[in-house]
Amino acid sequence: MAIAIIGRSNVGKSSLFNRLVGARKSIVWDELNVTRDRLIGTWKLDNKEMELWDLAGWGSGEAFSEIPKEWIPQIELFLFMVDGSSPLTSIDFECLKQLRRWAKPFLVIANKSDKRSFESQSSEVFKLSQSPIFVSVETKRGIQDLSEATLDILQKPEAPSKAAVKQKSDYRVLILGRPNSGKSSLLNRIMGTKISYVSDVAGTTRDLVEAQKTIFNKKWTFIDSAGVRKKSRIYKDEDPVEIFSSIKALQELKKSDACILLTEPHPKALVHTQDKKLLRLIRESQIPSLFVVNKWDTMKSQWKERTYKDDLRYDLAEMAHLPIVLASAKTGFHVAKIFENLSDLMKRQKKISTSKLNQFLQEIQKHRDPRIARKGTKIGKKRTQTQFLKYFYLVQIAEKPMKFHIFCNAPHLVPKDEKRFLENQLRKHFLLEGLPLEMSFRRKKSA
Repeated sequence: MAIAIIGRSNVGKSSLFNRLVGARKSIVWDELNVTRDRLIGTWKLDNKEMELWDLAGWGSGEAFSEIPKEWIPQIELFLFMVDGSSPLTSIDFECLKQLRRWAKPFLVIANKSDKRSFESQSSEVFKLSQSPIFVSVETKRGIQDLSEATLDILQKPEAPSKAAVKQKSDYRVLILGRPNSGKSSLLNRIMGTKISYVSDVAGTTRDLVEAQKTIFNKKWTFIDSAGVRKKSRIYKDEDPVEIFSSIKALQELKKSDACILLTEPHPKALVHTQDKKLLRLIRESQIPSLFVVNKWDTMKSQWKERTYKDDLRYDLAEMAHLPIVLASAKTGFHVAKIFENLSDLMKRQKKISTSKLNQFLQEIQKHRDPRIARKGTKIGKKRTQTQFLKYFYLVQIAEKPMKFHIFCNAPHLVPKDEKRFLENQLRKHFLLEGLPLEMSFRRKKSA
């Protein structure tokens, strides 16, 4: 039995073939219809050797417009490849239609997902499949995801138990938000299948619904939580199940590695009062987080993305450092962007060298007038000297959450706005947006 790579010309089929067989067996060139016949190689997949076919580009001219009938029974799985950095074409949809006629298993693979144009085109890929695999053959990105998805189809393993999922998962991500913000729809979109029940009635989800997905070679467990309303509203309705569900959601927040705060777009780019309370809980829990505005398809005709984000950051106040993703669980718009941001958040939680931290601290003081810690006071005919804040060095003492100590001459006199300034500059300089930071001030013994 064979695995066949299919798709229109020049989407990267031959490059993928070479990558999987581990040799430059198929010619790769930036022209249409370079491959004009079937190439066969061996793909070593989980210690097994699978026969891999590189087919000519699907379409008119010298490319395939039909596969010989005698080949079909030999193919166990199709890898349907498209160019994720450009709009889908009629040929892509013709190929999809034929794949469905053959009634063979297939995976949709969106290549060139590292290109700048991928962000604007990624939502189109979801028209082909609810669970596409995003790869970059050139950089090897997503190849492991492809291998695992292929094995899942070929081996059809039994569904793992909840305990097994928790044990194997690299990261746990809680999807938090008010009722009816689209949490269940987002989980279903992420998993590419119906995992959580979706209804227009607020408060449908009661239990924590977990599902696992491999993204960029890491196993992620996503948790759909119950919508959290105001306490006054919950107790007024006297629904003990909803009370317990809200408590479970907030308890899970403390155990998670990351959080997606899901909200709905506001006509004036404001943050809902209840969402602000949830943001405070996230801040207190010190969880790396994303602020995802769902249902963006209902608002994007009225706003430009950059303008909406800028206005929204102003209302986010102290939590303005959170990465903002404007998405649509319904259409799949920017869902891939959520994956990228989550992956980046986890990677950025690391140790920063003391030398780099102190270079940063020196630059800050070099280009900024020193803050006054204590003004001089007049005593008789004399006046005491004004005391200025002086920072000596900066060290990182923890990674999760990231904690820093700044040694200075007057730690008890550092004003709140100065602390906020240093924290914001640290985030900006070392790209720590979305990560919780703790910054404390210590007195240098010799100062």
